[in-house]
Amino acid sequence: MITMNIKKTIIYLLILLLPITSYTAKAQAQTINREDVVWCAGYWAAPTHWNPAFWGGEAWGGFFMYVPMFEWNYQTDSLIPMLGETMAWNEDGSELHITIHDEAIWSDGVSITSQDVNWTFNYFYDMGQWGGGFSKRVNNFVIVDDKEFYLEMKPEYYYSRHIWNYFVGYYKVLPQHTWDAISIFYSGAPLNASNLWTLAYWDQFTNNWLDPAFPAAWKVGSGPYVPYFVSETKDKQIYKKVDTWWGDGVITDGFAGMPTYIGQLHYTTNFAMNEAFADNQIDWYGGYYPRIWELLAVNPNIHTWVEEDPYFLPISGMIEIVPNHRRHPFDQPWLRRALAYGINYDDLSEVSASGYLEKARVGFVDDRSLTQDDYYDPTIEATYAVDFNLTKAREILAEHCLEIGGKWYTKNSTAWFNTTGAGGDPIVDDYTGTLVDDPLTPDNETELADETNVLLDDWDIIVPYGWSDSMMQTTLLATYWADLGITTNPTFVEYGQYLDLGVQNEASNFDLMHFCMGFAPANEIYEGFDKLVGTANNWENWTAWESPEFGALLADLEVAVKGTTEEWNIVHDMQELLAIEMPSIPIAPNGYWYGFNDKYWSGWANELNPYIQPVAPWEAGHTGAMLFVLMNLSPTGVVGVPPIPGFGLGVLFFSGLAAVVFSIIRVKKRK
Repeated sequence: MITMNIKKTIIYLLILLLPITSYTAKAQAQTINREDVVWCAGYWAAPTHWNPAFWGGEAWGGFFMYVPMFEWNYQTDSLIPMLGETMAWNEDGSELHITIHDEAIWSDGVSITSQDVNWTFNYFYDMGQWGGGFSKRVNNFVIVDDKEFYLEMKPEYYYSRHIWNYFVGYYKVLPQHTWDAISIFYSGAPLNASNLWTLAYWDQFTNNWLDPAFPAAWKVGSGPYVPYFVSETKDKQIYKKVDTWWGDGVITDGFAGMPTYIGQLHYTTNFAMNEAFADNQIDWYGGYYPRIWELLAVNPNIHTWVEEDPYFLPISGMIEIVPNHRRHPFDQPWLRRALAYGINYDDLSEVSASGYLEKARVGFVDDRSLTQDDYYDPTIEATYAVDFNLTKAREILAEHCLEIGGKWYTKNSTAWFNTTGAGGDPIVDDYTGTLVDDPLTPDNETELADETNVLLDDWDIIVPYGWSDSMMQTTLLATYWADLGITTNPTFVEYGQYLDLGVQNEASNFDLMHFCMGFAPANEIYEGFDKLVGTANNWENWTAWESPEFGALLADLEVAVKGTTEEWNIVHDMQELLAIEMPSIPIAPNGYWYGFNDKYWSGWANELNPYIQPVAPWEAGHTGAMLFVLMNLSPTGVVGVPPIPGFGLGVLFFSGLAAVVFSIIRVKKRK
């Protein structure tokens, strides 16, 4: 039997021997000095389009070309004005009243109006990707004047959190006059329900302002940054500040100090990104860095939110193993629970994440969260918690399966096929077949000969290539589950393929998926739960779990008054249902990968300067928060020295990282 030490050594060798590509950021010789740009890293999608109507694969800088209405500051529990100046419910929650800053204008000088908001939400965020959430809840969009409007809610949606969240964070308002002109060019008519998909789908319209043929009249935004440069290899994108931005003196008094340029660097692996961060090439960091305390000790410019254990707060997206419920037997709670008992959670944290990870709460709601701690019910954890227990895992498998030749087969699954599974879709399975008679088990042979029995074996676990911690976790999971007699295959795919196979593919073409971009302890409670239902794999309900009961509870939570006993009871029931059903296997809230380098830029948020919660440069669901961080930065005055062209840091870093990684195989994280 392979010892755990040797097993872990093999895991590290496999990960480290993968091809590593290192991109070293070089200053643009013609114009940009190091001290004039905030370099960021951690947003994984390469720049392919700037179309804000669709989230998937949107170029990072597109988040700053168009401004959302508001953002929510979870650190101070307050609203941050962006395009909007005020937002409040009336006394009974039947109307949501919003005003827009008088000074808010599009970059072509046209005023940003209530009609722009009405048009944007009715087309892009109702008939488009998010399909009907707005009109389902809103009776009437009432325009008072150019800068004031209110929503008349349908009676069953008074105080709707769903609608409130539409105006907080991600959803960006677009200029109707510009996008109607674009639509007329492409379809011969202004934007409407019939031509929306032709225009808005990103393969048709990338909104690429850097294309020499892109008309200048279409380059209209509301944000402080516009596209400036994208490298041919797409490993670097740069955006330039709009000197005449309307928000100067309106939503920020720090505009003069904001960086002239912001840039996102893309790497094929965490290793290469960490090399650049350690070398002062990255200012705003959003990646996994093993044993970060060692870097903090040797580079005084680098900081995390709190420079002691846990360094990276456990508030990011839940690390969860997502089973595809459209494939039997992944749709069975007993299988998910058995696999959960087979995971060595402490070992996984120590080996793959430098001990940063703390085990997930079985009901998802987390007492370590600023936004969720008031809702946490410890009795759920006490009653339903799943810990590492191979004996318990085998007991569950033995109850529902036959063990023959060291492999598990489901007991008669014939009834599952040619029926429907989660989401009402036909059950499919690539590993079905008739169980052959086993001469060593003479009883039941006649019965079993005609049964369909699914082999619990040879399942792929997809994870993006380059996510070193996640790749290591899938490799560890394979070793744990092998001890149960179940073979799983860690499958490393490019990020775009990963999205296509799982997160953005309603066909859900995978067995198991390592996922960490969904429910998060940093989410407002309704916002987090809302991700677990809906159209499967459209950045929501990635398991294809079907639970009318959970959906009904979510509907109740949407309109429950905050702080009431009714609200708490609803969240209790939702926690309990998740704990019982376990639609995915929660492992741990991911560390919130947020760090910064203050050599060139000061004003970063941290525990000593908590003007906002930790905000990483990949926080695509809260783009207003990213902008708020940029509005609080100012230059330190240090003159930068660009990296030496052609210097082979990648090879040096590989050998250095290997020495570091191997040294921690059995060394626990310093407390």
